[in-house]
Amino acid sequence: MIRKRPKPRPFTLALFAGVLAVALINAPARAAAFPLAIGHDWWLNTNYAAHGRPMDTIFVAIFWLTTVIFIGVQAVLVWFLIKYRHRKGRTEKGVYTHGNARLEMAWTLIPTVILIALVFWTKRVWDDYRYSPISDDPSRVKILVIGEQFKWNVIYPGPRNKIGRYLLYPKPTDLKWPTLPDGKSFDYEFPNVPGPAFLPEEHARQALDKFLAANNPLGRDFTDPDTNPDPAGTDPELASLNSYGKTVGRIIVIPKGRPVEIQLGSRDVIHDFFLPNFRTKLDVVPGMRGRLFLRTTDDCPGPREYTLEELRKVIQVDHFDVLALINKDTPKADYYRPNRRKPGYYRFSKNGDTILRENSMITLAVLNELKAAGVEKVPGAIAYDLVCEELCGIGHATMQGKLVVLDEAWMKEMPYKYYFPPAATEPAGKVAMAQN
Repeated sequence: MIRKRPKPRPFTLALFAGVLAVALINAPARAAAFPLAIGHDWWLNTNYAAHGRPMDTIFVAIFWLTTVIFIGVQAVLVWFLIKYRHRKGRTEKGVYTHGNARLEMAWTLIPTVILIALVFWTKRVWDDYRYSPISDDPSRVKILVIGEQFKWNVIYPGPRNKIGRYLLYPKPTDLKWPTLPDGKSFDYEFPNVPGPAFLPEEHARQALDKFLAANNPLGRDFTDPDTNPDPAGTDPELASLNSYGKTVGRIIVIPKGRPVEIQLGSRDVIHDFFLPNFRTKLDVVPGMRGRLFLRTTDDCPGPREYTLEELRKVIQVDHFDVLALINKDTPKADYYRPNRRKPGYYRFSKNGDTILRENSMITLAVLNELKAAGVEKVPGAIAYDLVCEELCGIGHATMQGKLVVLDEAWMKEMPYKYYFPPAATEPAGKVAMAQN
């Protein structure tokens, strides 16, 4: 006797799956952490950018949606393997089925609806990131970051918030020699030749390469007044703000809570500008000026005083670097100036030897020396990673940088007060650092 097969109910099951998928898409980001990742560095970096929150939400929704579908499919496969396994003495014959139209429609339409919803959701998040309202905010501050093998150059706009033109390099076909910066001279080796176009190409290239190496590695247009942060010529420190010796490998500093525009350029090959903690990433292409926008979240850690044990945890366990912010108000710090030709700095010292100076990274070895010197607390700010996500050459792994978030009180300190125009609303007084 052949048993009658029960009538399937595919539409009911498909409807339930669709409702479950929609619920997962709207799951909050705070329910994100995958259980297997607890206690391990397997999840996303902590986000400190305002535009990063919807990014994390969509990531989490897709993660849980695909996870539930994967588990469900694997469970059905295992169930079928067990139910229809070969057993000795089994006499039932296989039943041919022509399929089920409702079920096929369900597993076609439900994924289609989900994918269309994800397309519109993703586009909204993407547009908010790439075409941010910050681009029209007149109060935004600007930074230019130029990639080269294998380092980042950081150029600040100064109090006028103007970057000017960079990455403009002379060519062997130019009729005139490039403009020199004020106060500098260059031996062209061909004093009676008006320009490189009047030389054989090989000689012209050699002369221009020598000029760029000695005077203008970043292709700064010295005829553009916007590239000069001190057009009045009254402050030598401000005038040298973006000299090549200072820009190369410099830490990116952004003011907390203020809108920031990061302009990107490359002087050699394709790089990739990536700030994991700020959900910011863009290819840096030669000949193109990329733009990114961000604003830090309110809970983004700013400068504060750390005990030595807290610093040890941040460096050793949390895997963050910390920038030392030592100034005249720092207990047990002294001012040191090696000689008249070199600028002075604040530092922690022992027996006249410098242990830690201002604006330098704190290491585990330094913590032991600070403890021996009787230092209990150090003011600092977390330095977030800047990495190049593009294989840009044999030294790619060394192309790393740092980004530091400072509050308005510290933006008034040297040398940061030269980086940007002051905030529109100044605080009544210098805000004290957060105490433990």
